[in-house]
Amino acid sequence: MDITRIARLRKLEEDFNLVREVIDTLQDAVEDYDAVQRRIKRLTEYQESGEWLKDFEADERGEFPKDMPRGVLSEDGLDNLLSDIASVRARIAALVEEPDDENWETKYQEYDPLVDSPESIPEKPGSLIVVLRYMSSCPETWNLNLREFEGQDVLFVGDTKNLRQRIVGNHFRSNSALSSLRISLGCLHGMHQIPRDKTPGGVHFKFSSWDEKWLTKWMKENLLVYYTESPYYDRITKLNLLTLNPPLNLENTSADTEEFRTKLSVLRSQHYDGTERKKAKRKDTVMRLPIAGKDLSASIHEAIAEMSDCIPDKLDVAFVHGDICKTRGEELPLIMFFGCKDFETGAKRLSVTICSFVFKTRKKMIEFLASEEGSVFKENDDKKSVTWNTPADDPKVADTVVAILKNYLGVKETTKLVVKVKTDVMRY
Repeated sequence: MDITRIARLRKLEEDFNLVREVIDTLQDAVEDYDAVQRRIKRLTEYQESGEWLKDFEADERGEFPKDMPRGVLSEDGLDNLLSDIASVRARIAALVEEPDDENWETKYQEYDPLVDSPESIPEKPGSLIVVLRYMSSCPETWNLNLREFEGQDVLFVGDTKNLRQRIVGNHFRSNSALSSLRISLGCLHGMHQIPRDKTPGGVHFKFSSWDEKWLTKWMKENLLVYYTESPYYDRITKLNLLTLNPPLNLENTSADTEEFRTKLSVLRSQHYDGTERKKAKRKDTVMRLPIAGKDLSASIHEAIAEMSDCIPDKLDVAFVHGDICKTRGEELPLIMFFGCKDFETGAKRLSVTICSFVFKTRKKMIEFLASEEGSVFKENDDKKSVTWNTPADDPKVADTVVAILKNYLGVKETTKLVVKVKTDVMRY
């Protein structure tokens, strides 16, 4: 019996079933989309003619019945809808015109542990996404509503300086002491952690030899990995955390999976026999703006200076992450910062990133890139964010950020903001 041939056929069967399902769904969606073209045209003309603004102002004056549905008059509703329509059209056009473009948006490679050779994965830095195979499913007791990547449910995202070592050596071949993903999956399947060895720094845990073999087999049969090479792997992973909401990442802060992650944390900790892992030292700073006695501009200058000062002086430590957020609710960051030392020059660098969703529409993002403030930014390959890389002591950073907040992101002098700065000082 040729095991490799069987595994390959199984994979092709998965491809066949997934593509069949997607095409069937797409055919129905295309028919529905074609049927609403007249309505799209009417909504577009309504916005562009100025009638929407007149109706919006009339609604503000109370001239429409209070119980009358009027989602079309919500401040961002129609704008977002038309933006989504434009995005769908652009995506369809790109798929039709350039189906084999090597620079396609995702740039992810697939690794199937049942079929692909470990040597196919480069020993380079990168980011990874772990998904359930199309024909696999989570146990019902997990009670998860998972987001998808490549049509498959996302469980975990990560990053590493060595993709092959992390994916093959740690996740699919090693004992669980070297893989947070394996520990989580094992605990969810009812396995008991046992000490691997004792050191002055703490105790490392794994599962029994039999459990480890079973877990490796289960992972190979039920999981796939998508990876992408990039020196900015940590930044990509941070964006993946925001957009894919992976439940097995305990650092995920989404409210959607909070209950599940709380249960997982309990499962991961209840077999430690009172011994805690050695915790990495961290320096976390939270600044609420505006600072007392200072206006918004001066407060932003102080916050960014603090961020730059937090960049570690050593090259073998993690980096500074900073977010500027509105304080109400659990909103996503308006602007994200990433600080590190250049591995070639040793100089401190700072990158400023704004996600596309902050601009509401792609048109507004393009207008921003063409502006004076946006001219220093470049659109990232994923088309989902723009980034400006500059020396950490660049005096233009704070002024530019203030201008962006006020001119493009709706922040006023009276708006309350919070700046969150995290510095990891643990070795990779």
